[in-house]
Amino acid sequence: MWLRVMARSRSITLLALVIVIGLPTRAQRVGAVRGWFSTPGCASDIATEPTIGSNDGATDRGSGSESLAERASAIAESLPPGQARELAQELARLLAPRSSLKYVCKDQSETGYMIRYPEGLGTESASEIQFVEIPYELSNLGRPEIEFNVEALPREGSFIYSYQVSNGIGATRPIWHWAFVADVADRSLRLEHTPDWHGSTQTDPMPVAPQAALYEDLGGPELARRGSLGHLPGWSERGDVIDPGETAGTYMAVSRYRPGWTTAFVHSKQEIVGLPVYLGELPEEVRDEILFLHRWENRLSSVPIIGPRFSADAGREAIAENWRAGVRTLIAHGWLLENSPYVAELLQALNDPSQVDVGASIRSEPMEGMESLLDKIVRMAF
Repeated sequence: MWLRVMARSRSITLLALVIVIGLPTRAQRVGAVRGWFSTPGCASDIATEPTIGSNDGATDRGSGSESLAERASAIAESLPPGQARELAQELARLLAPRSSLKYVCKDQSETGYMIRYPEGLGTESASEIQFVEIPYELSNLGRPEIEFNVEALPREGSFIYSYQVSNGIGATRPIWHWAFVADVADRSLRLEHTPDWHGSTQTDPMPVAPQAALYEDLGGPELARRGSLGHLPGWSERGDVIDPGETAGTYMAVSRYRPGWTTAFVHSKQEIVGLPVYLGELPEEVRDEILFLHRWENRLSSVPIIGPRFSADAGREAIAENWRAGVRTLIAHGWLLENSPYVAELLQALNDPSQVDVGASIRSEPMEGMESLLDKIVRMAF
């Protein structure tokens, strides 16, 4: 009974601290960089789209003519980071011939996938007119946005990481679980939670989760090799999910590890649950595509956030490399401005982490909002 009272007292104290320090304003929400929008699309006639300047309606890759997909990609590369560039990149993805999936089709209404393949696929009797169709869904149909903040707890020698999670109004599924990639060696980590949500710190000795939000250009084995894998402490709903247009939190993690960038994996609640029970009976080509979709970077929404990353003996170069990856990710998506004097000086300082105080060489005042928040946190990291 005494232990229960002490645990309750600690939670109340931490909650009171979060109320005092507050969370960032709505302007500092960071959204998913991988999710439904970034998973491969369906086959379509776009794969044989007419090229610019062609008269026969066929794509002529060898003649020097330019497809619409190639044109959209070139436009995206020429634009500065921001919403216009993201839209051009999305258009290029939609126009590009599909290279990864042939039998699993993404529903353009953002409600899942359809597994569709000819009866007898892989045999001599494969049908040309009869198809097997199975509805299918991944856990990436939410539209998560996360606010984060960090405060030092000097008496404990720890940091308190606080979060709020929102689900965009255009989401087609509620959010029921989210977790972040943490170092398996961090034995100081503990989670706090509200009555509607349950927090759990996984103790698996084997790290499994990659940093999908920090390396968007990588997938599969390449992604797993970039940066250290981690385990997934997080929170699950006990009664109230986060419906589209709603916000939940505050969620709190306390750790002795210093702040750095990590990936939050966010699960939407599936209406069509999991893989077909007869997955083993599916043709090998179809199974391969489903396994491709079940990579970390495809099956869940990935959000870059600040979390406990570095032990007291972590090297300055490793911390600087992590912060460079996080800042560049935010620049690429318009949450930081590349032409900001403060951001330019921050990156310059991170390129030379040998200096005693990374913040000392930054002369420009951070703008209110994300810059000001990161300026406070980066000084805790080194």
